Order: sequence, then C-alpha cells, then structure tokens
Amino acid sequence: MPVSVIDLAPGDLRRVKPARSILAAGPVTRHYERVNISARVVVGWLGLACFVPLLFLYLVSGLVAPWWAVAGFGVVWCLLFVTALRTFRRRPLLALALPLLGLAWWFAVLWFGDVFLNWTA
Repeated sequence: MPVSVIDLAPGDLRRVKPARSILAAGPVTRHYERVNISARVVVGWLGLACFVPLLFLYLVSGLVAPWWAVAGFGVVWCLLFVTALRTFRRRPLLALALPLLGLAWWFAVLWFGDVFLNWTA
C-alpha cells in the first residue's frame, strides 16, 4: 500500500520504501485465491443447497408459530438467500455459514416464542 507524503512526519521520509509498481514481477495473490478453485465452487454451491432444508423448516414453523412469525421467517430467508447469491463466488465460506446462521435464528425465535409468548403446537 503506497504511503502518502502527507501521512508522514518530517523524519520519516528516509524510511519510506517505494510503492510496488503495477508492472512488477507478477500479480499479487490474495489469500482466497490460493484455495483450489473447484473446492471453492463446491463449497459455494453446497452453501446454496443448504437453503432448501432451511426453507422447509421456516415453512413448517407454522405448526408452532403464528402466521406473522412465519412471514417474518420468509423475509429473513429471502434476505439470507440473496446475500448468499451475491457472495457465493467471492466468499464461499460465507455462503456456507449463512444457512447455519438462519438455523440459529430459527431456533432462537422459536425458543423465545415458546418461553415468553406461549407458542405451542
């Protein structure tokens, strides 16, 4: 990352290394590019596939939760799915973690409804 002269104190100019040129020896490799590309694709698609059983859990929650909670689950599922679609190529682990986050959210809401709002089957 190049250092601006404005960011430096007067004695710091002798310690500044020149910024790396774009035409330097080779491209800069990012840490996520080192992972095998086929493994990243599989993890991303696995994360998207995990949204199907999550949708099933959200929809059958109508047996325990009121209609407005199930509608809220639907909105949360759509937001999580759109986020996973937008990130599954660049950050496949995030796409895999989002269904787990949705599962934790489902469990927490149903537990809260059972304990505090008297939701029963």
